[in-house]
Amino acid sequence: MINVQVGKGEELMRTKVESEQQYQRFEQDINIWDDYNKELMKRIASNDDFVEDYSPPTAIVYTPDDTWLDFLENSHSSLERKIAKLKSILQRLDLIPEIGIGTKENSTDVIKTDIFIVHGHDEAAKQSVARCIERIGLNPIILHEQPNKGNTLIEKLESSGEVSYSVVILTPDDFGADASNQGNPKPRARQNVILELGYFIGKLGRSRVCALHKGNVELPSDIHGVVWIKLDNEEGWKLSLAKELKNAGYNIDMNRL
Repeated sequence: MINVQVGKGEELMRTKVESEQQYQRFEQDINIWDDYNKELMKRIASNDDFVEDYSPPTAIVYTPDDTWLDFLENSHSSLERKIAKLKSILQRLDLIPEIGIGTKENSTDVIKTDIFIVHGHDEAAKQSVARCIERIGLNPIILHEQPNKGNTLIEKLESSGEVSYSVVILTPDDFGADASNQGNPKPRARQNVILELGYFIGKLGRSRVCALHKGNVELPSDIHGVVWIKLDNEEGWKLSLAKELKNAGYNIDMNRL
């Protein structure tokens, strides 16, 4: 698995970036790759040694005169360092007896079947997504179908510790507008859906959250590295979602779709 991530990192290093728009996409791809690596480091060892080794605290200072080319240079340097760290960690794996890349114990730990579904008031969209996840052999976990046990929303979210991937459904259930433009409200997802979207991005990492959006619902700004898939009437979203889950490490038979 680490070898695969090294290869993906080296492929990113070869990416041609010739405009600011291309750089933004490049940075998103790096963030997705990096988030996956951090999660992988957590699962490889029982302590945080590899996590801290792979991604030590760093501080990058930017100035007002910096351009996207300066950011690109820093991104390349950071990417190069992290590829070197992955190679170093890979060479040390045989020093840890309980680790066996490719062993049954390791693969069982990485690949789980529970997928957490966050949704609003659109019952049809929720059921369609849940049935799609079941069809490809995974287990949809729907928050509001779980017993409360006297817990608050946050406590219910925190109790979902075994879930390693979340699908968030944004449907146009509410309307809202900027305070300076109140005469032009836009369709928005429920506030609890936005809250839970942010919660799972923070808990699981951006690469393990997929956001499905329906109609002309307003999407949150400044969230990069999260996969956005439109719930189209032709149901092409099902194949896109299955591909994302497969890329995340789930064992999926695409023929079931």
